[in-house]
Amino acid sequence: MDYYNLGTLTRPVSTRSPDAQRWFDRGLVWSYAFHHEEAVACFESAVTADPGCAMAHWGIAYALGPNYNKPWEFFDEADLRRTVERTHAAVERAHALRDGATSTERASSRRCAHAIPPRAPRRTARSGTSPTPMPCVPCTNSRPTTRTSPRSTRTR
Repeated sequence: MDYYNLGTLTRPVSTRSPDAQRWFDRGLVWSYAFHHEEAVACFESAVTADPGCAMAHWGIAYALGPNYNKPWEFFDEADLRRTVERTHAAVERAHALRDGATSTERASSRRCAHAIPPRAPRRTARSGTSPTPMPCVPCTNSRPTTRTSPRSTRTR
């Protein structure tokens, strides 16, 4: 075994490199599993395999940003500054590669650009917390589906 068996989840992205696709999928799985440090490492491996893969750069930005386990208020000032800078750099690289990306990939990149603050968020004096931008999530071409749960058939 050369890497963990993470299952079969795949989200095809614009790349001709099977290695870039494999590392992108691994990064996405680790992101969904809330292991963001490993996700960043996987997305960086995807960039190494295909520097022209816009979604690999998007993945770096996605995994670096705030998340359930580490919201903005958990970042110290130096980490916050560094993270926001790295996130912006990754989004800018993804944006620069938009010509080789699908419309869905371009939309994901734009969404990510709007999800991060233009500079490190400032902590508010009143609450001591930072504003939380909207999450940077991958876009899909499909319409949202409505799930309905079965009505309770319990009798009184």
